[in-house]
Amino acid sequence: MWGPLTMTISQQEALVTFNTRSKKFEETADFERAKQLFVSAPEGWYVILKNPTSDNKYPEAGQANTSPNTIKIGTKVNIPGPANFALYPGQMAKTVRGHKLRSNQYLLARVYDAAAADLQKIIDQIKDAELEREKKEDAVRIEYQKQLAAIKKDEQTAYAETVAKIMESVSDELVAALESRANADMLETVSKAVSPYAIAQNESVSETVNRLLRGTSLEDTINNIVKNKME
Repeated sequence: MWGPLTMTISQQEALVTFNTRSKKFEETADFERAKQLFVSAPEGWYVILKNPTSDNKYPEAGQANTSPNTIKIGTKVNIPGPANFALYPGQMAKTVRGHKLRSNQYLLARVYDAAAADLQKIIDQIKDAELEREKKEDAVRIEYQKQLAAIKKDEQTAYAETVAKIMESVSDELVAALESRANADMLETVSKAVSPYAIAQNESVSETVNRLLRGTSLEDTINNIVKNKME
């Protein structure tokens, strides 16, 4: 049992503790002695765990866990802090303070399980490569969004400049001059002038003309020409 859990002990069951020296389970009737604290290591410390699981999993608190078949008997791993976990039956752990070397000191180390160490290096390299690839993808995505925003900004600027030029060119003299021309020539001239802009905005010529000239003195003039031509 691990963590806060309520369970009734039957007559066929007994409390046991694991003796790390004899490597045997010992029966006990003392509930306090049967209680074991989780293994804890603060930052700057590490845990030497003997008989770890191959998937690096630990018992889940508040549940009745069973011993898994993934325990690697006879092996050990170092787990850097901060760490806090429970042990499966047969596992042993020792919490050790981290080593701080001075400028005039050095450390002699022995590689334990060199194959696993080499495999970990490969895994770290793969993770670093994956992280670098994600960073490059994010950079490309951000650059694309910037270029897209710049294109939209240019479109809006061009639209505003076009509207401003049209508004500046609209005057009473221009309206009078346009009305004096033939209606067909007038409509054809406006259509040719607005057609490229309408294509760029994915609109019809009439929609673009109505939107650009809405509120100006040319609006009624164009509408009258179109109406008379339809009649």
